Amino acid sequence: MSRPLMMERLGRLIALTLIAGTAAALATTVLVGFAPLLRAKVGWTGATRTAYSAGQAIDLPAGLYSTNDRTLVVFASGTCSACLKSARALSGLIADFRDSGTRVLIVTPTTMVVDQESFIRGLGVAPSQHVSMDTSGLRLKIVPTTVLIDRLGKVLYAREGLVDDAGRQAIRLAVDGSRS
Repeated sequence: MSRPLMMERLGRLIALTLIAGTAAALATTVLVGFAPLLRAKVGWTGATRTAYSAGQAIDLPAGLYSTNDRTLVVFASGTCSACLKSARALSGLIADFRDSGTRVLIVTPTTMVVDQESFIRGLGVAPSQHVSMDTSGLRLKIVPTTVLIDRLGKVLYAREGLVDDAGRQAIRLAVDGSRS
């Protein structure tokens, strides 16, 4: 083998090694950097978290719900595929409860690095119906999670996961049942 051919092959080998090493380092950086995003996706379960259930007190600041008879809290994110799939049913819920005395509050995690405003605008909620907060200390297991609470913060109904038309109907029945 001639010396120029050996040098060319050695150069290619070094270039490929550098590219592979850079790609591996970049992949590691991306995965570590996106860890907060991954944990708020549908299906992620934290080791110390439990689901919301009827009769429990919700772990949200009282100022977010204590002025209404009922508050429908929807934990969602514009980066969550199930939340995006749920958007039509969630928009319908928001429209259903607009004048019913049930406040709808959309809570988005602050750990998300994307702008949530376009997702919120798409749901048709007023800025006063949205709060972005650190949800890492809550008992929240997955997004979307929909929780109906009374003015004392007691959970009346909870639904985890995708909100479809059947889920929308179940939430509506829970709100109607809580009025009596």
